[in-house]
Amino acid sequence: MIDNMSNPEIRVSPYFIADVEKFRDILDSIETYTTYYIERLESKSYSKGEVFDIFKSIHRQISTLSLVHISMIKKASIYRPNNQALYNFLNCIGSYISEMTQIVTSAAEKYRRNPIYNIRRVYKALEDIKYLVEVIKKELANSIERGLFL
Repeated sequence: MIDNMSNPEIRVSPYFIADVEKFRDILDSIETYTTYYIERLESKSYSKGEVFDIFKSIHRQISTLSLVHISMIKKASIYRPNNQALYNFLNCIGSYISEMTQIVTSAAEKYRRNPIYNIRRVYKALEDIKYLVEVIKKELANSIERGLFL
């Protein structure tokens, strides 16, 4: 459930509540996953296959996040067609999602070419994704406070 949902000043319309909750759940999942694998890669040896499995899983989660984002855009076009601030927010979030996808794809490709040298890129990619998730979470909380989803 969304934090502060019971606060009468911070509400989300019933049209968007399922998408916003799902979006936050996926963000939490990506954040937890990246944190776990950053710690795991630092503390133990890993195989090339394990690293690619990390990238596949994160890419799957980002793809699901993108689908929820598309659902939010569709609902905005139906229920809030004139809310330019909401569209600007959704476009901003879309650019963050695209950036995360690009980070994962680029890091996986560079790691495939040279696993030993590019393990640093794996760490950096995971850190960058974790940072973007934090930014998206802050932007989402700010948009809810501003009432964009009402």
